Amino acid sequence: MSYRLCPKCDVELVKDAHDDWHCGECGFVPDPSEEPFEVQVRTAREISELPDPPASDMLVGPLVVRGCRTIIVADTGHGKTTLTAQLCSATLTGWEVFGYFGAKVGPVLFIDLEQGIRSIKRLLREFDLHDRDDVLYVTVPDGLALDSDEEHRVEIERVVDMHRPVIVALDPFYKAHRGDSNEERGVVDLMRYLDGLRARYGFALLLPAHPRKDPSSNPVRKLTLHDVAGSGAVTRGAEIALGLERLSHGFARLRILKDRDGDLTVGDEWQLAFTRGEGFTLKEETPEEDVEHRILDHCADGLWRISGEIATELKLRKANVIQTLEKLAEAGLVEAVVGPPERSPRARCYRTVPEAWEQSGTVDGGLPDEATVPPFPTVIENRRNGNSDARALRTGTVAAVECLLCGKPFNLEDPLAGAVRCPACIALGRGLVTEHEADEMRLLARLRVRAG
Repeated sequence: MSYRLCPKCDVELVKDAHDDWHCGECGFVPDPSEEPFEVQVRTAREISELPDPPASDMLVGPLVVRGCRTIIVADTGHGKTTLTAQLCSATLTGWEVFGYFGAKVGPVLFIDLEQGIRSIKRLLREFDLHDRDDVLYVTVPDGLALDSDEEHRVEIERVVDMHRPVIVALDPFYKAHRGDSNEERGVVDLMRYLDGLRARYGFALLLPAHPRKDPSSNPVRKLTLHDVAGSGAVTRGAEIALGLERLSHGFARLRILKDRDGDLTVGDEWQLAFTRGEGFTLKEETPEEDVEHRILDHCADGLWRISGEIATELKLRKANVIQTLEKLAEAGLVEAVVGPPERSPRARCYRTVPEAWEQSGTVDGGLPDEATVPPFPTVIENRRNGNSDARALRTGTVAAVECLLCGKPFNLEDPLAGAVRCPACIALGRGLVTEHEADEMRLLARLRVRAG
């Protein structure tokens, strides 16, 4: 029976000033839960005149927004639960995450369907949330049936209605329904319930998600929106989707997979570093020459180290460290030995060439007019004969060196001469000359070497 007509007077119901239905004749008021379904029609002008959502809706910039669903997809152990906790922590404390500051509001509600108490306590201590009363936890290791079980739905809504959280994190979401994760109907019902809940209560919904299995078994994946495991209904209604990819120990990459409002650029990749207690942070790219100098300086104590130890101690990516070490070893600036004393007989270890370090002076990145001692020169004749730069330094035969960037010879007495770069490459790198002018400088340098 439609309640547009009064069951007593058989007249059409009307709305009062509070948008509540009632009968104008007898005062009959229908049950609000049984009010008729209706849609509201607005003109384009009326929509344009509506106020924009307040900036306070952004809890952590455009990454976490009130009333929106954010999906964080990552392989097992790659940090999706950690990143979720970090975003919640920033929302509560106002801390900065990837250049965005938290709104400093609460509470936040974690509905954890997977982790044990020990793991939860460690996560809370890691982000200094262990003594806060505005961090709420619901642990249901057996999972929920929010797609079909009305009792589960009523209880979760009761908790949300009582505490009014600004964020609800459901981790992992696939354990929140009883159906198969690839089953469209069950996932659609789950998402419809969660979307209705966040629309009514205005919280941001965080959903950590697993990706599909990678058929190529590539250790470093390039996640896309289609890699989110399960039904496509998971991502269709999401406003924001982020992909987290672990590159190596202590380093990761965040990929922007979706942003409906366009505040984030889809396809952008953010290089991240990770440390316990601090979480994920944006990693600043280190110039190649700075990496070389840091490695040479760090390994000048005479200790043999493997590449992994150097990468960990300097907080650099292992692949970049290995590439730089091998280049420095080829140039004779670093010794590379398999099985040195006090190390594993199969370990390839490195250290700065002692003689080269002692006689090179301090590595200096000063201005062109500053007097510097050119560190670690390379002798052209000795390199052709397969000898190292250190041997050339011992014999005092250094007259001209070969640039490691362009391979052209240059004279060490040139005031622009750097560590292992010719004056032309240094000037080009600093933006002092054009590529054509740099080529002319290299030609003049070769002529001076021949004349000398």
